[in-house]
Amino acid sequence: MKKQKLNPQPSIRWNITYTMGINYSEPLSYFRKSSSVGRIDKIPEEAPSVEHRPITQEDDNGKYCCVKYLSQGSFGSVVLATVYGDNQHYALKVITTNKFNTIEVNILKDMKEIPGVLQYIEVFETENNVVIVTEFCKGQELFDYIYNKGPLSEKTAKYIFRQLCIAMHIAHNKGIVHRDLKPENIIINNQHIVTIIDWGFAFYPSKTIERKRCGSPNYAAPEILGNAKYGSEIDVWSLGCILYTMLTGRLPFDNNNISELFNDIKACSVDYNVNLNEGAIDLLRAIFTIQNRITITGILNDRWLDWH
Repeated sequence: MKKQKLNPQPSIRWNITYTMGINYSEPLSYFRKSSSVGRIDKIPEEAPSVEHRPITQEDDNGKYCCVKYLSQGSFGSVVLATVYGDNQHYALKVITTNKFNTIEVNILKDMKEIPGVLQYIEVFETENNVVIVTEFCKGQELFDYIYNKGPLSEKTAKYIFRQLCIAMHIAHNKGIVHRDLKPENIIINNQHIVTIIDWGFAFYPSKTIERKRCGSPNYAAPEILGNAKYGSEIDVWSLGCILYTMLTGRLPFDNNNISELFNDIKACSVDYNVNLNEGAIDLLRAIFTIQNRITITGILNDRWLDWH
C-alpha cells in the first residue's frame, strides 16, 4: 500500500470564524507517539529520560506510578502507569484542571462493560490536574494494521467492522456520539478484537445545543462541515470511511487542499471504481449520502455484512 494513499490525520477543532480555516488543537490520543504513528505490541520498556515517579491521589485510593509517557498535547499528557503492588498497566490521561470537561468521564462511565469500548477505571484530582484512568489496551492502531497489511480481506474487514458497529450501536442507543471515529482511534489486537479509544470529542446530542466542527477532516460527515444540527449520523459516515479504507487501503476523501476536500465530502464524491464487490458498494452508497443515510441498525441488518 502506498504511503500517500493513507496518512494519519490529526484530530482537530475547526475555527469556524474562518471560511475554511482550521485551528489545529490536537487532543490526546491514548497511544499516539509524538514523532510517529505508535504501535504498542507489548508493554514498552521505560524510557531512560522518564522519571519513575508516583502520581499521588488526594484521597486514599492508592498511588499510580508512571512507567512511560505515551503522548503530549494541548490538554495535558497520557502516561502508562502501574499501581504499587499490582502488575496491571493503565493509561492515565492527565489534564490540567482548567481544561477538564466532565462529559468525557460521564460518557466513559456510561460505556462501562460495553465490548469494544475503552474501559473506564476511575478519575481523581491532584494539586493541578484531573487524571482519567482507563485500561491499557495492548495491540496496535487499526491505521498501522491497514498500512502494513494493505487492503484487508473482505472477511477480516467484515469481522472488524461488525465489532465497531455493534459497539457504536450500543453507544447510539445510550444517546452518545463519538465524533472522531477513525483508524487511529481504534486499537486492534492479534486476534482482530477491536477497542474504540479517545472519547474526548464525544457528546450527548440530546443534552446540548453545541455543534462544533471537530474530529478529523478526512472522516468528517457533511453535517459537521455545515451549520446543521447533527447527531449519530455523523458516526455512520465515519464508519463508512473506515470500511472503505479497510477494503481499499486508501481514504474515500483525500485531498491536500482542504477546501476541495470539503467540497468532495459535501458532494459525496467517492471513487467506487476500485476493488469492491457489488454488495460492499451498495452499503457504502447507503452510507455516503446526505438524504436518508442508513443507520447503524440498518448496517447490522445489511446483507453484505452478513451479521446473522
